[in-house]
Amino acid sequence: MTRSIRVLFARFSIASVMALAIAGSAFAQPMEGPGPMAMHPRSGGMHGERLRRLGLTEAQQDQVFKIYHDQAPEMRERMKAVRRAHQALRQSAKAVPFDRDRARQLADTEAKAVAQIAFMRAETVSRVRAVLTAEQRAKLDAGRDGRRERGGAE
Repeated sequence: MTRSIRVLFARFSIASVMALAIAGSAFAQPMEGPGPMAMHPRSGGMHGERLRRLGLTEAQQDQVFKIYHDQAPEMRERMKAVRRAHQALRQSAKAVPFDRDRARQLADTEAKAVAQIAFMRAETVSRVRAVLTAEQRAKLDAGRDGRRERGGAE
């Protein structure tokens, strides 16, 4: 697997696991001080510290929590599918003789599973953005633009 695919897979894995973990605890924490996402500024997720800075109302917090909570089981299943496909691909690389067609099929399966996670994340971000006010969305976007200018990830 190429380095860029491994990096992409690692980023999706980290962000997805963090989304699941934070969904249950992001809004249970006090609103002041750095949250769990402060240690992972490159995760690309739209939760944790980034949402806290927007000053969400309690109703918005409840809606965002529900969005993340509702998608958690499917995200977990998708992550398991990625893990299984990745392990199968690694095993196929060890096979003698190497079966190119089987390896290609497994790589495609893994890529599709990663793409499904990327789609789920995009859909979740869209649903969360719909909960925000226009002012909160502008503030969120301004924060992203600032990170890009400093060379950070979105």
